[in-house]
Amino acid sequence: MTLFLTLLSASLHLLAGTAILLLSSWFIAACAVAGVGFNYMLPAVVIRALALIRIASGYGQMWLGHKDLTARITALRLNVFAGLQNRRAFDRAVDVDALSYQTEQVAAIWIGWVSQNAGSALSLLMTTLFALFVQIEQFSPWLMFCGAFVLIYSLLLMWGIRLAYEKQAKLEALQATIEHHIESVTLWHLQTNLVHPSTTALLALERRKQNACQWGLSILQLSSFTALFLMLRSHPASIPFEPIALVLPMALLASIDLFGRLFVTQDALQGYLVGRKKLTHYQQNQVAPTRLQTPIGSLQLNAFKASQTNMPNVDLNLEQCGLMLLRGSSGSGKSRLLQAINGLLPYDGERIINEQITREGLLNDCVYIEQQPYCLSDTLRNNLLLADPQADDKQLNIVLRQLGLPFDDLNQWLGSGGRQLSGGEQKRLGIARAILSHARLLLIDEPFEGLDKASIDRVTDQLNRLARYKKVVVASHQFPAELDFTAQLDLDAVGNQLSPLDQPSYQHESKN
Repeated sequence: MTLFLTLLSASLHLLAGTAILLLSSWFIAACAVAGVGFNYMLPAVVIRALALIRIASGYGQMWLGHKDLTARITALRLNVFAGLQNRRAFDRAVDVDALSYQTEQVAAIWIGWVSQNAGSALSLLMTTLFALFVQIEQFSPWLMFCGAFVLIYSLLLMWGIRLAYEKQAKLEALQATIEHHIESVTLWHLQTNLVHPSTTALLALERRKQNACQWGLSILQLSSFTALFLMLRSHPASIPFEPIALVLPMALLASIDLFGRLFVTQDALQGYLVGRKKLTHYQQNQVAPTRLQTPIGSLQLNAFKASQTNMPNVDLNLEQCGLMLLRGSSGSGKSRLLQAINGLLPYDGERIINEQITREGLLNDCVYIEQQPYCLSDTLRNNLLLADPQADDKQLNIVLRQLGLPFDDLNQWLGSGGRQLSGGEQKRLGIARAILSHARLLLIDEPFEGLDKASIDRVTDQLNRLARYKKVVVASHQFPAELDFTAQLDLDAVGNQLSPLDQPSYQHESKN
């Protein structure tokens, strides 16, 4: 319904503008030659009414159009989210691009192209019918102008579609490269042979677009002047004394304002075509990993490692609840090992759960807490409910107090447009999700990095508590003496064998 009202408002806006032009042309000429009994008030009132209609429909078009645009963007983004559910995304920048720029380009087609074309087409039709039934002697020149306009517009339309499919996507990738290059400006001085990406292709494309539009407008203007010349030549004597004969000449003189605006709407159409193609390709090429529903009683790894990495093969066996420390120098593969165990990365070797070799896939009974836990642009409550959608506010507040997170209001907005979390707060937000989770296996990456002593103590207490009834694997460069490990795995050690923890020798180790 909103879409229909938007198109109706846009069409009414352009029709009212065309009617004002045609009626005003007649009225001005009629006033010059009219006799004493001419009714000046009626045309003036009609023109004023048309002006009010044009203003009201213009505002209505903007309000309804943007309301419809917002609804369409929402629907498109929810559709993208639905398509990404339980899928693995490899490039967060591509995800953001698909959810922001591409969805806007696709959703804007109605307000940016369809409504403009519908209104102009109706204006052209209305003026053509006027010429056919009222000014038949001027119909032939007007028809010639209409033919020229349709030809020019069709050529620009086909050229724009070809450009969108063949070159626009590649140039958008180049534009992204340029933007990333500019964002790294603070590193330029470190490079001795810095080469800036060329903007020649982008500038050339913009010049081609502008030149094509300008040529189209110029040819349209020439066509209107030609048609006007033919009208004046056919009936030179009647026009000054017949006010109705001025209507079509005035329409030709205003042809750029009435119909030329359609030429600049091609960008909206090109954006729609490219956006639709990229969204479709993006959704079709997401990987949908298998989800394994098996409850984790015991976990065994044989000659296990993340695929296509240089990390060593790992053998370990976790049968009981407890906390295991995963050690190793920076770049040794601690994070990738945790991700492979969870199923976020492909792996080599065997992953055995409950004495059964499992195929690749995500473990439903496992939670991986990354080094920088992601914070949704949403309320604090919804950020926590990711781990347990059934948790009540009392449970959430208890967890916040346990970790010393400084929040009193679960409705507080976090992320974009709200409170920006510090690195330490993000760490503890991830630990809070681990506490709320019902998963039996927790894989936690660098939980102590960037925390002060009081926060480290709180996190340590919670990890020790979790280890009493869960399997907890912590990858860290450093750990406090109070952390109650039952075993450790050092990726740098020869053999990478699971061994009992000798706590005193590691208590004061700092991050490499």
